[in-house]
Amino acid sequence: MKKQTLAIHTAYPSKDAYGALSMPVYHAAAYEFDNAADMADAFCGRVTAPDYSRVMNPTVMNLENRVKALTGAQAVVALNSGMAAISNTLLALASAGKNIVSSRHMFGNTYSLITETLPRFGVESHACDLTDLSQVEKAVDENTCCIFLEIITNPQVEVADLAALAQIAHRHGIPLIADTTMIPFTEFSSHKLGVDIEVVSSTKYLSGGATTIGGLIIDFGGFPDFSKRYARDILGMQENEIPQDANVEICTRVVESHLKSPSMLCLLSFQDWTSICEETRSKNLEAEQINNPADSKQYWR
Repeated sequence: MKKQTLAIHTAYPSKDAYGALSMPVYHAAAYEFDNAADMADAFCGRVTAPDYSRVMNPTVMNLENRVKALTGAQAVVALNSGMAAISNTLLALASAGKNIVSSRHMFGNTYSLITETLPRFGVESHACDLTDLSQVEKAVDENTCCIFLEIITNPQVEVADLAALAQIAHRHGIPLIADTTMIPFTEFSSHKLGVDIEVVSSTKYLSGGATTIGGLIIDFGGFPDFSKRYARDILGMQENEIPQDANVEICTRVVESHLKSPSMLCLLSFQDWTSICEETRSKNLEAEQINNPADSKQYWR
């Protein structure tokens, strides 16, 4: 099926009690079971069924399943924000004595998390120029738990070679994690270039126009230990992780009705950026370098 069809017709996990054609918003903390055995199966993860909404909620599951269908991921987890997606992913991978290889060019809060917060718990930051593969090779060692990057850095608009970074990561037996917020997953498959785990701020595209805050972890299943550790150590214990049900419903509607819009948004943003580059060069404005991923040329002062 085409993506537009998958976005609309991905099946619900179970039939609604009243036969609703669209997924209701389930404002519920806990769920009833017919017997103790069914409840035990749900709480022990032997069946996929909601037991407690901090861990699993039908409205949230519906969004996660649609993103899984659109991306081909093994697992998708929806969270309260993009930073929740990033922090929970890194917490599931890192531990004292480990290090994270990343760029110095990142969204400010991500940079603070990797260079200031996680080091307080014994996780080192190995920052390098991810566009220079020789630097990446030197930065990765036996204690590196992952390579983390943004596919287009915010705000420097730097683009690294995902396929080459994936080769380095996989040669060392570690995942390549990419924040793909800048290009929606409906339009770009980072997994085809070797990315193992995507983190997304659904606030930017799926929010429906600055209406909600949310995040997604998209796990392609290449590192089973990550999936197990996330389910065991993170998912059951993180407070305020699952997003508000009504917010998720808005995001799901955007997936259903505006699947074609991100490519246009990206095109417009690149066109605007190209215009800025040309204007800066023509006016000889003070700029050491302007990065423009829409054009192979680099403009220098």
